[in-house]
Order: sequence, then structure tokens, then C-alpha cells
Amino acid sequence: MTNKLSHDEFVSCAPEQPGSVHVHHCKQGPGKNKMYVTRLDNGNIIAFCHHCNSSGFYGIRNNANAANSTDASSHIRVSSFQGKGGSGSAPFSIPSNAEGRAIVWPKEPLDWARQYLTLDQLSDSPLTYSAREQALIFPMVNADYPHTLVGFQLRKFPESEPKYLTNRNNSLALDTPIDPFYTALSKTLVITEDWISAYKAALAGYEGLPLMGANLRESQFVHLLKFKYERYVIALDNDNPLIRRQQRTLDTRLSGYAPTLLLKLTKDLKEYSLDDIKDLIE
Repeated sequence: MTNKLSHDEFVSCAPEQPGSVHVHHCKQGPGKNKMYVTRLDNGNIIAFCHHCNSSGFYGIRNNANAANSTDASSHIRVSSFQGKGGSGSAPFSIPSNAEGRAIVWPKEPLDWARQYLTLDQLSDSPLTYSAREQALIFPMVNADYPHTLVGFQLRKFPESEPKYLTNRNNSLALDTPIDPFYTALSKTLVITEDWISAYKAALAGYEGLPLMGANLRESQFVHLLKFKYERYVIALDNDNPLIRRQQRTLDTRLSGYAPTLLLKLTKDLKEYSLDDIKDLIE
């Protein structure tokens, strides 16, 4: 499955400043501001919508008149989380049978996910379920690589150990960082251990970054600095000495760049309501 955005759907939404990102509604209504439009330093414009897995590319150098064109389909490179397959090496992608409509997921993964997100929030999210893998799929993206995934995590059902399996895109460097949810939406970044906690932080009105564990890699740390956040919130589950030590390390590093709040939580952020998350952070 592939989806492409038309020229007028994203080029007109691009920021004027190179290196900037705008976040827009792919559909009208709350929670639909999931289309990221970026103007690169070389003038090219890229877009990706996390709601409908659609993307677009506009090559300003090679198509100087495309902005005035009414038929710019030739200027758009198609991509999505799912590869087209066929001959040769298939692109790195989530499983081709991944299903984004939460209402049709099997009972066990649906019941697990609905502990933390409503049915509408699940269906509006980039989360999918793969019957072949018998797992929920948590995608990881980077706007600098608009035509592929950095990687994804799987959580198997029935549950097994380890709870999460991570697949990285071998065509990218192992230290390729991921983008928070939702870049350019807030000047406060909330750092969590898991994907859903970071996503709920974004739904509460902040930006959320899942560490997919407890460590902030150096490449990820440098990547975050370019967004120039005005405040950091560390929201890791304060459940063991290793995590507490990592919290102190994060607090020391991040507080050198912006005011930093260290939350001493007794459970993952995903277990709090959106209102409670706002109360904790504010």
C-alpha cells in the first residue's frame, strides 16, 4: 500500500525558513494535526502524515516552476510505512498486513492498548497490528528520512519475554535518531521510556520522545538540541536503581540547555489520564 499527497496538499503548508517544520491537520478536528511539512536546507520540501501514512516530496532545484503547476504529480515521490515488495530488495517497512483500524484488532492486543488510549485515539495514531507477527507495531521515524522508517518495535500477543522487540533499518546508520511526537508543536519535551507514554504526552499538548528503554544515546541527544526546547521533563518510571541513575544523568545533561523537571513516578506516564499528565508537567 502506498499513498501520496498532492502538490497542493503540502507545498503550500511548507515553512519559509529552511530547516523548519510545520505541523498541520490532515483532516479537520482535534487530534488530527499529524502531517509534518519540512523545508530542507537545500530548498526541497518533504511531508509525511502519521495519520494516513501518506507522504510527498517536492524538488525545488529540479522543478523550479512546480509551485505554480496544477499538475505536480511527477514531483512527488511515493512512500509509506509499508513497502511495495516486488523484485529486488524490498524496502524496510512494517509488515504488509499491518492493520491500523483498532476496532478489528484481536481482543488481547486491543484490550491491552485500550488501557491507555481510547478507541478513537488508537485509530488516529500510527499504531498498527500485524496478524502475521501477532504483534502491535510501534513505528519510529525521522523527518530527515521521509521515505523510510528508522525502525519499529513489536509487542507480541500472547505476551512473551522480552516484551518488546526492536527492528532497525539496516540501510541507515545504527545511531540514526528518531523524532519526537509532534515536532514543532510545543517548546516542552517530555522524555519517557515507552512509545505510548510519549504519544500520550503529545496528546496532552507537549512533545514526547520515547527512549525505547532508559538510555539516551549521544546521537539522539544531539538531535534533540537542534529543536531548541525551552523546557525538558523527564518522565521515567522511578522503579529501580538503574532507572534512577539514568534519570540523574538525563537531568544533569539536559538542565545545561533548558530548565528541566524530574518527575518521580510510581508508574509509566501512559497509565495517567491526559489531565493528570498536564497537572504533573505544569
